[in-house]
Amino acid sequence: MVLLSFYFSVHIFIGDSGLSAMKQLELQHNRLSLRAKSLSSQRQLVETRIDALRRLHIDPDLLEEVVRNKLGFAHPDDIIVLMN
Repeated sequence: MVLLSFYFSVHIFIGDSGLSAMKQLELQHNRLSLRAKSLSSQRQLVETRIDALRRLHIDPDLLEEVVRNKLGFAHPDDIIVLMN
């Protein structure tokens, strides 16, 4: 009986479903929750940009930014520094 009690006591703390495993799962859950919140806010920013590009009236500043980045265009007043 004592051995049986000892066996179950050990598995409460050390086993696959023990307290240490529960603590690890809790930490993993917290990390993943933070990552999900971060990704959600990033997604919201991307959706806002997409919505701005889809409208009939495109924001000129956003259009200029996209054209400059994608096509490599520069404004005449820009100073270009080439780095190798």
